[in-house]
Amino acid sequence: MNNLPEVKFLSSLENDGFEILTFDKLLEKHDLENHYMSKPHRIKFYNILYFTQANDYHYIDFKEYSLKKGSLIFLNKNQIHSFSKTANYKGFIILFTDKFLSRNLINIQKSFYNILSKPYILNDCFEEFEIIFKQLLDEYEDKNNLFKEKIFVLLFNYLILKSEKLLAREILDNQNEKYLAIFEKFTNILYKNYQISRNVSFYAKQLNISSKHLNILC
Repeated sequence: MNNLPEVKFLSSLENDGFEILTFDKLLEKHDLENHYMSKPHRIKFYNILYFTQANDYHYIDFKEYSLKKGSLIFLNKNQIHSFSKTANYKGFIILFTDKFLSRNLINIQKSFYNILSKPYILNDCFEEFEIIFKQLLDEYEDKNNLFKEKIFVLLFNYLILKSEKLLAREILDNQNEKYLAIFEKFTNILYKNYQISRNVSFYAKQLNISSKHLNILC
């Protein structure tokens, strides 16, 4: 892993610390059969990838992730990833640095970019997210806009907030499914054992959880 290519942020954009472009523009000049992008490489900046059309895979930390329309991926700095050689997708990619985050007082390390971060992949991010990315691209490409970065930062923060809202909902849904499964197991055990014991600790032991946890679930 120490011999992996390391990709740094473009020196010509270092002062800005951010860039947004479409996948079409990113990939149009490269033969992915031979280019480093289709091989594992370590990025020295942050990425957000959004797919408006997708029927392919992306590789993160040597693991294959299937993509679909509306997939949104957050890649951490120093993460290892690679594009599929077929690159059968369309959408947008945002690249940014710590300089951009600190200059604009943006703190997203606690949500999508913490030190223990696995790749965060959100699905079903449809029309509203596509509108945000298009607006970000329009502002970025407007060379005569004196307020470009301020507007860009507002839109960027809006994107992060919308993503955090979706992430929180997914986490809650997963927790609810987990808790429901435990509760259903509890009711089955209760049905078989209610004549033997009505003690909470008896059932908690059967479920391998604490009595307090069982009370909360119920």
